[in-house]
Amino acid sequence: MTREMYHIKPGVAHPLGAVPDAHGVNFSLFSKHATSVELLLFAFTIWGLSHDDDLHVMLNMEQMALDFEIPSLQEKRWLKVIDTDLPSPMDFVEPGREMVIPGGICHVSERSVVVLISG
Repeated sequence: MTREMYHIKPGVAHPLGAVPDAHGVNFSLFSKHATSVELLLFAFTIWGLSHDDDLHVMLNMEQMALDFEIPSLQEKRWLKVIDTDLPSPMDFVEPGREMVIPGGICHVSERSVVVLISG
């Protein structure tokens, strides 16, 4: 795949870290000796309006399973609707069959994606 397929654009050098803006996320890193960077973990939340569901997406491209901290919700709970570690067709859950994610941690298997929706 080429850079154009991902619509990667030059970013800005500061501030360091991952900084979201209206067009995506700017990743700014510094290393005196690095020759490349791989993004292996990424998570983001799309907050719905008062009557809409919230969405939280976690991508784990590491070679080991990891626990992701998830944002807390008031008067709602997180429901797992997609887990690409599960075999098809169990990877996408039918409405009404979602698994509740208790607490503030969600387990994400190696090289997989989990999507949560508030409910």
